[in-house]
Amino acid sequence: TSGNLFCGGAQPSPYSSAISNHRVTFRFESLTTSFRNILESLTDGIVVMDREGRIVHANPAARANMALPGEGIEGKDFQRAFGRRESVSWRESLSSAVEKGQVVDFEGVRYSGPGAKEIICNIKVQPLRDMAGLITGAVATIEYITEKVRLEDELGEYAKRLEEKVDERTGELRKAYEELKELDRMKEEFINNITHELKTPVTITKASLELAMEEPAAEERSRFISTGMEGVARLERLLDDLLNVSKMEKGAYRLHPVPLELGHAIERAVYDISLLAKSQAVQLMANPLQRPITVM
Repeated sequence: TSGNLFCGGAQPSPYSSAISNHRVTFRFESLTTSFRNILESLTDGIVVMDREGRIVHANPAARANMALPGEGIEGKDFQRAFGRRESVSWRESLSSAVEKGQVVDFEGVRYSGPGAKEIICNIKVQPLRDMAGLITGAVATIEYITEKVRLEDELGEYAKRLEEKVDERTGELRKAYEELKELDRMKEEFINNITHELKTPVTITKASLELAMEEPAAEERSRFISTGMEGVARLERLLDDLLNVSKMEKGAYRLHPVPLELGHAIERAVYDISLLAKSQAVQLMANPLQRPITVM
């Protein structure tokens, strides 16, 4: 009756129940389609397996990177998709996921994918439960890190080469620094020597002129003057040497070694000093060398 339609305990008609069920089914199918579209678009691989580790479903990313042909993989052992035929450790780890409900990680997995291309990935396996909370299988999320590892390897190799280059340049700088220190030492030594060398001809020249002024004999006076002039010439040579040092620092001078007869140099030095010794009433003599010695 019409009164029963407004009764609080009225039951829905079969027609309204059918509409409600249709709406639920449509919504479920819509959600399933959306979920599947999301899985299909992921760059990470998603693989669903049963309790025995057999593949039930794999998204396109997983299929494209498996060690198995992309078609007809359903029912294949999950291990074989990554080049593992009968790995005990993998089998035990997968068992932990589907029997004990544990999350299992496989890091840095390397295998030969399609076209014998090496693929590197990280795999996380989690238990898959039904509405009642019972474990019905497992789902594996696969992160492909081949390019990341390649870039890290290249970066590490570049850093290694850079470190080697820095060490090489540091060694070159250290060597150049040591060479500069040696040049400074040689320069200081040269200046000390040249200062001493300058004093010697000045002293000899002065002593020769003083002796010439005191010597009445013309022949002896001429010899002293000649020795004084030799001292002046020696000063000129030393001054030229100082100018050459300046050129050497600018890289505009080259050394040209010439042979030197050592005995003659000793006789010349003894003769120069003997004049100074004579002014001090000291007689200076040198024994000649037994054989000629030539140095560069």
